[in-house]
Amino acid sequence: MLIEPIVLNYLKANMDVPIYLDMPDNLPKKFVIFTIVDRGRKNFINHVTIEFHSYAEKKLDAAEIDERVRMLMEDIILLPEIAASRLGGGNDLNDPQINKYRYRCYFNLTY
Repeated sequence: MLIEPIVLNYLKANMDVPIYLDMPDNLPKKFVIFTIVDRGRKNFINHVTIEFHSYAEKKLDAAEIDERVRMLMEDIILLPEIAASRLGGGNDLNDPQINKYRYRCYFNLTY
């Protein structure tokens, strides 16, 4: 089972900003990108680490989007496909290449 469509559909249904798997060509004012940074399986149980980047033109907006992502990813365990969700960390890390503020967080999912 691919975890990407599950997370993508869940976030799209619960957030009011666009969610992407890749950097879009036309950057909206606010958006989230996520990517898989680690993937594993042991005893037929899948584990994945997902990195989320929340972008906005104002730092406070990026922080608010990041907090919303964190809250939703803690609640993703309500989906039957997800067994566990743990925050692995995060920080603010601006992206001067696209002139936007960026916050990021990491979640470890078991599914």
